[in-house]
Formats: sequence, structure tokens, C-alpha cells
Amino acid sequence: MGVYMAITNGRGTVPFRLQLTDVDEEREALWFAEGEVEFSDPRAVVELDFMMTGVTFPTPGEYRFQFFACGERIMERRILVNQLPEVPQ
Repeated sequence: MGVYMAITNGRGTVPFRLQLTDVDEEREALWFAEGEVEFSDPRAVVELDFMMTGVTFPTPGEYRFQFFACGERIMERRILVNQLPEVPQ
């Protein structure tokens, strides 16, 4: 699975964390990435892309991608995970 983001309105070097959690945040994050992004200008648009390997969803349902900058949650997007029916072979 891949994740693409375009962010703006940053100033200087900004530490970030992107994580995938269950909707109620009852479990540890299923996946996360941390790093720093450099903004040369607040109007600059910085693009980030991540490849997520080995992610296993414990149950079908709603999950959330959460983006934190300087420790503050900036945005959140939900995804729905469905169980595909087994196909007879």
C-alpha cells in the first residue's frame, strides 16, 4: 500500500510522524513513519510518499491515517477495510 501527501505552510525544519491506527486508537499503531521535512518558504508545497510493506489489518473496519507535525495532530483521513469473500479454487 502506498501513501502520498502534499503539505504546505511549514516553517524551517519540521519533525513529523505519519501513522495508521484503528479508529478507536485501542492498539499500537499498525504502521508509522517518522522524519523531518524542510520548508524553504511557508508557501512551498512539500510532497511525501511512503510505501507500506507488511501491514496486516487485524479486523475489517475503519482505520485512520494521522499526520503529526511538531507533535501536534495536523490532519486525519479515514479508510475502510473490508473482508473479501473467499473465492473457491
